[in-house]
Amino acid sequence: MRERQRSAAPWDLFFPSASSRPPQGRAIPERNLTLLRGAALTLLALLFGQSLRLQVSEGILFRNEAEENRVRDLIVYATRGIFLDRFGVPLVQNVTAIQLVADISLIPDDLEALNVTLGEALPERDLSPVFDRLRSADRRTNAPLLLLDNLTHREFLLLASRTERLRGLALETTAFRDYRGNGPFAHVLGYTGKLSPEERHVYPTYLLTETVGKAGLERQYETLLRGTRGARRVEVDAAGAVQHDLGLLPPVPGANARLHLDAGLQEKAYEALRTGMEAAGTRRGTVIALDPVTGAVRALVSAPSFPHSDVASGTDSRTISRFFEDADSPLLNRATQG
Repeated sequence: MRERQRSAAPWDLFFPSASSRPPQGRAIPERNLTLLRGAALTLLALLFGQSLRLQVSEGILFRNEAEENRVRDLIVYATRGIFLDRFGVPLVQNVTAIQLVADISLIPDDLEALNVTLGEALPERDLSPVFDRLRSADRRTNAPLLLLDNLTHREFLLLASRTERLRGLALETTAFRDYRGNGPFAHVLGYTGKLSPEERHVYPTYLLTETVGKAGLERQYETLLRGTRGARRVEVDAAGAVQHDLGLLPPVPGANARLHLDAGLQEKAYEALRTGMEAAGTRRGTVIALDPVTGAVRALVSAPSFPHSDVASGTDSRTISRFFEDADSPLLNRATQG
């Protein structure tokens, strides 16, 4: 009579019992096989639990981190409002400029390769301040870090041709102020400049790559002129290079400010003051012209003046330093502070 064949347990496929194996040499004790099966089942249970934790419990966290690495919001700066005189004549215009910024989260720890590439592209630039900023930057922040401002067209082309080797760096379009006459309106309009770290407490929502009014009416009407920045959402690769556009949140331009000033009268007063000072042998003076009926300021000139377009563009640091060191204090508004 044929003996009924015992059905094999699932684990017998991997750890066959002594009775199910053909007798070949010394048999493994059943107790050892039981312990081995138990260890294997425990290991499988641990692996299953870990897989479940990674996919379910922490899956959302990892998915969000991956999305942040894949999708970036690029800043789109708002157009700053301009000043107009009483007749609608523009007293300033915004001139497009290019700046180099860094995404610190993508900058490699070893800056040697970046130093070589930037040195090739910008041989006439002193790059030591750039790498000082990179080394001291907080790598936990997502805010862009300004490295170089107001790049020339040639510098822009040289950098753009090396984008694949400049991981973590990007070229952004911005603007600087070009004031009418570059001098006659310096004290009344003031000038703009990049936000300094010391000014962050005054403008906590501003980025260090943004422009802010530093003096005169530019500072007085900062909130009116500034507007609201937008963002361009893009998909990037591991090196930070843009692959696809995903959408645009358009910026809101700043408002224009129409003043009581008469541009023609301001310029005539400026020239008349210069002529009078030369005749008197002095460099200091001021002219204020008021409407006798309304009291509106039609002209306000202080001398000596300074080229506030150059200050706003930040292209000539030696000239700017000379203004601060000048004994005649050209940055002092003698009409309001003298």
